[in-house]
Amino acid sequence: MKNVKQGDKKRNISIIIIASIVALIIIVSIFAFYFFKIESYEITGNKNYTEEEIQNIIFEKAYEKNAIGVYINNIFGKKKTIPFVETYDVDVVWPNHVKVTIYEKAMTAYIEYMGVNMFFDKDGIIVESSTKLPEGIPLVCGLQFDSMQLYSKLAVKDDKVFNTILSITQFLDKYSVDVDKIQFDKNYNIILYKGDIKILLGDGSNIGERIYRLSLVMNKFEGLKGTLYLDDFDENNGDILFKKEN
Repeated sequence: MKNVKQGDKKRNISIIIIASIVALIIIVSIFAFYFFKIESYEITGNKNYTEEEIQNIIFEKAYEKNAIGVYINNIFGKKKTIPFVETYDVDVVWPNHVKVTIYEKAMTAYIEYMGVNMFFDKDGIIVESSTKLPEGIPLVCGLQFDSMQLYSKLAVKDDKVFNTILSITQFLDKYSVDVDKIQFDKNYNIILYKGDIKILLGDGSNIGERIYRLSLVMNKFEGLKGTLYLDDFDENNGDILFKKEN
């Protein structure tokens, strides 16, 4: 009888200890949830996504909205896959602030292939496929290629075309010229399109000078339809021919 009572006593003590531990864990969890709840975000490097979009993607789950959860996830978790983003870093600034640094993929332009946009870098390597269209990335048409595979180089006849595309996009950015499309004909002559304006750039020589001249006159033809001839542009002459269409 005495042994039974001692057993019950030990069992009760064990239950009390377990209950106390569970209660302590609950109290600590509630404290941690409220005290370390993320209250502010600092996001840098994002061009293709708003800060709100980045927050919703990276901090989607409840535990990811807590500094402790973020810290643990940094050590043991797996980073989210985000289109157009190479990787990202998340740093906790205790107790309620996080810093997110986005490293976006370096994309020069894109081509359309079977209803999907295929984005490539300066070396012609396909780095992303998506139906989403980031701002500032031009469409390229007229490239002839034998194969298409993500993370592989676009197999075109002449690799030099990628250097040409890079030069075009760099000068367009430098002189704040916005175009809808870059096209190459069978001889790799360059044609730009902006709205109903067709812009002939020629064989690619003096691209920088020609795009600079384009930046000076582009606004004059806004809303018009026609062809702007920069392929025979002579910097000594300075005249730029525009043929208007009805």
